[in-house]
Amino acid sequence: MSITMNAVFIKTPKGREEIESKAGGLSLITRRVLIFLDGKRTLREIQTLPKIDDVEQIIRNLESAGYIQLVSSESTTTGSQASPQPANPLLANRANPNTLPAFIPPARNGNFRPLPEHHDAAQFKMAKNFMTNTLNAFVGTFGSSALISRIDRCENHEALREIYADWLNAIMGTKQGKKDLENLKTKLLEVL
Repeated sequence: MSITMNAVFIKTPKGREEIESKAGGLSLITRRVLIFLDGKRTLREIQTLPKIDDVEQIIRNLESAGYIQLVSSESTTTGSQASPQPANPLLANRANPNTLPAFIPPARNGNFRPLPEHHDAAQFKMAKNFMTNTLNAFVGTFGSSALISRIDRCENHEALREIYADWLNAIMGTKQGKKDLENLKTKLLEVL
């Protein structure tokens, strides 16, 4: 299979389960790439992460193990294409023009989006996972364990929003976090 650097991959249900369970025994770098494959970032963007030397090989390994699938690529790839129904519920809702978008992008000023009328369990879980995974990736498990515990105890978007400033400060406290801050904030605010 030929992979272009404009290719976009997304986690399969197996990939999302791996993020939570860590049962697959992935290396730290492979796990980090898996965390950042969100159906929006291109491989070119993933390759800019520190310590990522061979993103194509990591992608091949994750795809062959069933952790990710191709969402799109500007140029065609050879080999099997991703299934027409993406595993990500955010993308699945976009396929039907008769449904409302799965998320409302955050305001340009960085404020929270309006809360949905009804609790959206998928977006809530994605927000919790994003906050936890970025803390693990940028700060480290030991440095952020208390904040991760607080995130785990949240039961709704409002509770997560109360922790947002603490999450932001923790991410900003790292060199790489400062570098990626705007992108991370944008991604989180899409589901928070």
